[in-house]
Amino acid sequence: YKDERWRKYLMQLWNSNFADYRKYYLEYLYSEWEDPKSRNRYITEIEFIYMLENTPAMGLPNPEPEIISLQKEYYK
Repeated sequence: YKDERWRKYLMQLWNSNFADYRKYYLEYLYSEWEDPKSRNRYITEIEFIYMLENTPAMGLPNPEPEIISLQKEYYK
């Protein structure tokens, strides 16, 4: 994470109480990555994925992380 505030913000977005804020984060990413001057670089969709990794009981193998899609936005 960029700093402690970003870590806290992104961890809160996992919580369903903050689901309304996910769209704003994706809009921020879109504005950072999209280059309106370039015809070769454009974004058509962004997906916010949370990787959930459960800690196994001692002695058991680590399970594969679970991929959870929290939000998806489409752009023209």
